[in-house]
Amino acid sequence: TELLMLLGKDNKPLPQSTWSRLFRSLQHYLRPPGESGEGVLDFFHQQLPKAVRRLYLSDELYESQIHEFLANYFWSEADPKKNDTWEAGSTRGLNYVAYHQIKSKQWSKLKSTLCSLSFIEAKCAAGMTYDLVADYIEMLNAKKSIPKFDFDELSEYQRFVLGRAHVLVHSPNLTFSMAYTLPQSSHPAKQAHTRYYETKIEKRPFLKWINKPQTPNPCIMTLSTHDMVVRCVVVCPDKNSRKIVSCSDDKTLKVYDALTGEELQTLRGHTNSILSCCYSWNGRQIVSAGYDKTIMLWNAETGLIEKELKGHKGVITCVSSGNKMIASASRDKSVKIWDSKYVCTKTLDHSDSVLGCAFSPNGKYLATCGEPKEVMIWDTSSWSSIKTLSGHDKAVNCVSWSKDNDKIVSASDDRKVIIWSVRDGRSTRQLTGHKDGVTSAVYNSSGSRIVSGSHDNIVTVWDASSGKIVCNFIGHTGSIFRAIFTLDDENVISTSFDRSLKVWEVRESNESVGHEARILSIAFSPDGTKVCTGSRDKTIKVWDTATGKELHHLKGHSSNVFGVCWSPDGKVICSAGRDNVLKLWNVATNNSIKDLTGHTAPVRWCVWRNDGKHVLSCSDDKSLRIWEVESITGEGEGLKLEIKEVGVMTSMHNAEIVMCAYSKDGRRAASCSEDKIVKLYDTKKGSFEGTYVTIASFNYHSKPLKAIAFSPDLKSLISAGDDSVLVEWNIRNAKMNGQFAGHSDSVRACDVTLDGQYVLSGSTDSTVRLWDKQTKKISCSFACLSRLCALHSTMIGQKHVFACGDGSGSFYILSPEGLEKEKQLELDQAEQQKEEIDKNTNSIDLINKANE
Repeated sequence: TELLMLLGKDNKPLPQSTWSRLFRSLQHYLRPPGESGEGVLDFFHQQLPKAVRRLYLSDELYESQIHEFLANYFWSEADPKKNDTWEAGSTRGLNYVAYHQIKSKQWSKLKSTLCSLSFIEAKCAAGMTYDLVADYIEMLNAKKSIPKFDFDELSEYQRFVLGRAHVLVHSPNLTFSMAYTLPQSSHPAKQAHTRYYETKIEKRPFLKWINKPQTPNPCIMTLSTHDMVVRCVVVCPDKNSRKIVSCSDDKTLKVYDALTGEELQTLRGHTNSILSCCYSWNGRQIVSAGYDKTIMLWNAETGLIEKELKGHKGVITCVSSGNKMIASASRDKSVKIWDSKYVCTKTLDHSDSVLGCAFSPNGKYLATCGEPKEVMIWDTSSWSSIKTLSGHDKAVNCVSWSKDNDKIVSASDDRKVIIWSVRDGRSTRQLTGHKDGVTSAVYNSSGSRIVSGSHDNIVTVWDASSGKIVCNFIGHTGSIFRAIFTLDDENVISTSFDRSLKVWEVRESNESVGHEARILSIAFSPDGTKVCTGSRDKTIKVWDTATGKELHHLKGHSSNVFGVCWSPDGKVICSAGRDNVLKLWNVATNNSIKDLTGHTAPVRWCVWRNDGKHVLSCSDDKSLRIWEVESITGEGEGLKLEIKEVGVMTSMHNAEIVMCAYSKDGRRAASCSEDKIVKLYDTKKGSFEGTYVTIASFNYHSKPLKAIAFSPDLKSLISAGDDSVLVEWNIRNAKMNGQFAGHSDSVRACDVTLDGQYVLSGSTDSTVRLWDKQTKKISCSFACLSRLCALHSTMIGQKHVFACGDGSGSFYILSPEGLEKEKQLELDQAEQQKEEIDKNTNSIDLINKANE
C-alpha cells in the first residue's frame, strides 16, 4: 500500500493493474516479503540498489528532491491530523520522517519534528527510543549544513532525549514532565511550560520540581540493561568505532553504541561474575575474566568465543593487554603473562592477592597492585621487578599509566589517589577528597587529568598538575567500580554497584541540590515551612520549603542518618543513626543537645507523637523503644529538654524493624519489618503503663517491608516493600482494602497526603508516584535522577507539597499541578455516564410502556 501511494500521482495510489505488471517483471530480483522485514520489499542482490543509486541518484539535487518527497509522505503518515500531535501516526512514518528531512535539508521542518515533545513521546511509545536517538546523531552529522540557531535548539533536545532515554524507553508518558525538570532557560522546558500554561495542549497533571538546578545535568546518558553490579567498562581503541564494552556480576558482557546508548550485543559464556574486561592489543578481540577463574577471548565483531585460557587457582581480578601480550591478575597471589599464541609464558608471584595490573602504553613495563599495599613495576623484556612503590596504607585496587610512560596513578582503600614518578619511584602528589575507599583511577589521553571512582558513590575528575578537583559527578546510588575517559577526553564513563553505566560531560562546575550521598529520611516541620533530610553522608540538612535553599547543616552522627522527625512545636529535631544513637537537636542553634542510647544495633527510624509526650524508635536489634518527654523549656540557646526511656518492646518482629509510625490522634502506633509483617498497637494514650499493646498483625507482602503510613482519617494504613506493591489496610477490622500496583521495583517510601485523598510512593525504579487513594490509580508520576529512597508530604494552605530524596543525594521539592482539573474531569465523566444511564433507562421505560 505504501509503495503504491509513493508511485502514484495527485495523492492517488498507483493502479493495481499497473503495479501487477511492474511486479511481475521485478519479482525474480526481489526477496520474498518477510525475509528482510515483514511486508517490506527488498532486492535479493545488493548490487542492484547500488546500481540504481549510481544511475538515478548521482545528481545531488535530484536525490535531495526524492528525500523531500519521502519526507513529506512520511510526515503525513506520522502526523495524519497535521496538528503536531503525532496521534495515530504510522510506525514507519515516525521511524523515517526525520531521516528524510535531514537528507533533504528541510531544517525548519526537521526542527518542528525533533523539537516536538509530542513527536518524542509518540516515537518512544512506538518502541523506537534508540531509533530516535539515532535521528539526533544523524542530525549532528549534518551540523555544518544546519543554521546555528536551529542547530543549537536541536542539540538541546538531543541532550534531553539521550540523557533520559533509559526512562523514555519504558515510560514515554513522562516525556513532558521530564522536559519540565530541565533548566528553565532550556528549549524543552520552555516548550513544556508553554504547552501546559499557555496553549493548554498538555492537560495531564504533573509534579513540578520547585528547587530544580538551573544548569544542565552533567550526566548525558545512563545505560541500565545489566541485571546486577557493573564491574568494568572499556572503550574500543579504534577511533572509527563507537563501541564500549561492560561486564557484570550477571555473567555477561554488553556491547553498546557509545553515541546512542543502544545495546548491540550481549556476550554469554562465563559461569560467574565478570570482574574485568579489555580490548586486545590489536582491537580485534575482547578479553574478560572473573570469578570462574577463566579468561575468555571474544571476537569483537561477531561476539563469539574464540579462546578460553585457564591456569589461575583463584578469582581473576583484572586483565590488561599490551605488547602482543595479555596479563591477568588474581587472588591466587599471581599475575600470569599470556603471549600472542595464548600460551602462559610467565607467572609473576606476589606476597598477597593481586587486584590490578596495567601495561605501559609503550609495552615495556607492567604495573601490578593489590593487597600488599604497594605498586610493583616489572620489565616486560626480562620480567624482573625493577621498582616497588610504597605509600598506601591499605590495599591498592587499581593502577594506570600516563600516555608518556613517565607517571603512574594508583587508587586505594585508604581513600587516597597517588601519582608516582616512574623514573625515581617516588610519590609526586596525593589526591585526597574521597570519603571512602577508592576503587579506580585512570589518566586521560593527554595526562592532564585523572578520573577516580570510590565507594562513596562519587566520580571525581582531578587536575593532574595541581591536584585540585575539577568536578564531582554525583548520580550513582552505589559504589563506583570503574571510571574512564572516552578517547576524546570530553566525557567520562563510570560503572557502579547500582547496575548502571553513566556517561558524564566533563566541565568545571556542576550545580547540585542535596547531600553528597544517599538521602535516607525526610520530614517536614509541623508548619510545613521547613524540611529536614538525613543522609548516608552522616549529616542532617534543614531546607526552606518555599525556596529549596539550605538553612542549616547538622553534624554529629558517625554513620548513616536513617530517620528524622520534628517535635510538634518545631523546636527540636530527633534523628536516628546507624551508630545506634538517637540525637536531639536544637533547631535554633543547630546543636546536638542530647543523645539517647539503649538500642544495640542501628536505629532505623524515629517518630514523635502529636501531643509531644512520646518518641518511638525502632532498630535492627528487633526492638521498639518508647521515650517520654518530661519537659521542653526555654527558647533559642536556653532551650532545655528532659527525656527518658520508659518502655522497651521486644519479640514484636522476627527480623530488623525498619519503620515505625503514630496515627494522627496518637492512639495507634505501627511498625514494619524485614519479616514482611506490619504490627498495629494501642498506645494506651491516657493510661500508658510502659508498653504498647499489639492489637493486629497484617501479613500479605511477599518480600521485606520498607515503609508504612497512617491515613489522616484514622481508618487505614499503607504498607510498602520490596515486592513493589503498596497495600491499604483497614485498621478497624484488620482487612485489606486494596492494592496500588504500578512500580517496577522495590517501594522504599510512602505517605498519605494530609487531606487523605492521595497516596505518595517512591521506588528504586526512580519514580515518585501520586495515587488516587480511592480509585488506586496513578494520578501523576515524576522521574528522579536516581533511585528514590525517602519522601514526605505536607500541605501549605490548600496546596500539596512533597519532599523527596534519591540515592544520588539529590533533593526534590515537588508540587502537583493540575490535580483539580483531573478531579473535575472525572466528575464530568461520571456525570456524563450518569446522564447516559438515565437516558437509556428512560428509553427502556418508554419501550416497556409502548409494549404494554
